[in-house]
Amino acid sequence: MKAIDALTGQTFTKKVATQRFSSRENQRIYNNRKSNERRKALKDYWRVLTHNRDILERTLSGKPERIVSKDFLIGAGYNFAFFTHSGIKEQDKAVGLFDFGLQPLSGDRYKIFHSGKASVSGVETINSSQS
Repeated sequence: MKAIDALTGQTFTKKVATQRFSSRENQRIYNNRKSNERRKALKDYWRVLTHNRDILERTLSGKPERIVSKDFLIGAGYNFAFFTHSGIKEQDKAVGLFDFGLQPLSGDRYKIFHSGKASVSGVETINSSQS
């Protein structure tokens, strides 16, 4: 059965019905190019998401929860436009960033918590003047 190589556009004879490339080398090159293009397209988004996650991880510093001001997060360089998921925690909306959560509270404050480690006891509050 004849087919057209997805990388080179050349005609070749298929050995199996699902074959898309004339050689493994062409398949490897095609898939590597595709992966590189995807990484390049997502690079700026991943940079912001991982930067935000690093801020939350540093701010928690091993604690299960922490309450911080919006000014504190902005000062740390947090970008509120980027998150990986959203949901409900304790009957209130929260956004998630990989394994961390950020829940808006009253008065421009936010509760930061680590997914699966959050608890009500031992919540520490930080204002923008503290670090």
